[in-house]
Amino acid sequence: ALAMAREAGNAKQMLGSIRSYLDRAKWWETAGVDEATAACAETAEMLQAEPLEAAKATELQVGACIYTNQVNKAMELATSLKSAARDPQVKVKASKLVIDCHHVLGDMDKALEEAKQATAAVAGSGDAEAVAAAHGLVV
Repeated sequence: ALAMAREAGNAKQMLGSIRSYLDRAKWWETAGVDEATAACAETAEMLQAEPLEAAKATELQVGACIYTNQVNKAMELATSLKSAARDPQVKVKASKLVIDCHHVLGDMDKALEEAKQATAAVAGSGDAEAVAAAHGLVV
C-alpha cells in the first residue's frame, strides 16, 4: 500500500499506510520500522503546505523512534518540529512530542517545564483549540 501511495504521490494515503503498518509492527521488525520512519520524513516533506498533516507524519516518526528505543533521535525530531512550527496547533503537538520523550527518559520536571512553556507560547495566539490543548499538556 505504501509503494502504491508513493507512486501516486498521495501523501495522505502514504500516511495512512505508515500508520497501519506501525500499529501492527513488532519491536524486532527493525528494517520495516526504519523504512516506515524514512517514509514519515518523506511524507512530512510532501505535506509542508499542510502543517498539521506534516506534524502528524513527524508524530508517527517520533513514536516509531520511541518504540524502537531511539529516544535521542525522537527528541531531535520533536525539537526540530517545535523550532520550525509557526501554527499554534503544531507548536502544541510538537511540545507534546517533546514531553513524550521526556517521559520515556524519566525527566518529569523537564516534561512539566515543556508543558508550561507550550501553554505560554500559545496563550496569546487567539487559537482556542491550541490553547486548550496546551492546557491539557499541563494536566
